[in-house]
Amino acid sequence: ERRAKLPTLAVSGTQQPVIDVHTEDGELLYSLRAPSATYQPAVFEAGQYTVHVRDPERGMKKKLSNLTAKAEQPERIEVSLG
Repeated sequence: ERRAKLPTLAVSGTQQPVIDVHTEDGELLYSLRAPSATYQPAVFEAGQYTVHVRDPERGMKKKLSNLTAKAEQPERIEVSLG
């Protein structure tokens, strides 16, 4: 059960971005294609994470480091993929 949430990602430049969630030490937890351009990743525990937001069809990628996951996470991050 995923108990913590990362900030909501509002992605412009693609409709269904690929979201990669990594632990602080770089381990890939999961990768998925978001169902829409706005997505809130969930993780199993609170802490710091790195998220890659990608549009593989166009070769675009943004890295978001030191994102904080917590039980209630109202933060929203705007991500532009061109």
